[in-house]
Amino acid sequence: FVLRAPPGYLIQNGTFIVEDTTICITNNDKPGGCDYLTLPHVVQSYDFRQRRAELGLPEVPALMTDIGYRISYMAESPWTYADKDDDAMWVIEVTDSVMMY
Repeated sequence: FVLRAPPGYLIQNGTFIVEDTTICITNNDKPGGCDYLTLPHVVQSYDFRQRRAELGLPEVPALMTDIGYRISYMAESPWTYADKDDDAMWVIEVTDSVMMY
């Protein structure tokens, strides 16, 4: 996965979680009311910069197309509204390790 933050936002390293969203475990204390299964593999950060992170699941040979995945991470938002760009978007790229290098 490659995550790209819009201008003004900063991704924090070491806080990445990848979950399988096909099974909802009811938890009314969470937004959306679900807990999801965390993939039991270590998320490895290959390259990390303030606005860009390359992540991998080295023990997962392939992602299944019939499963929904969710990536959770911590980020800092801009300090002021003036530092935000309303048209900027977060980008998540899904690719394989061959294309990364």
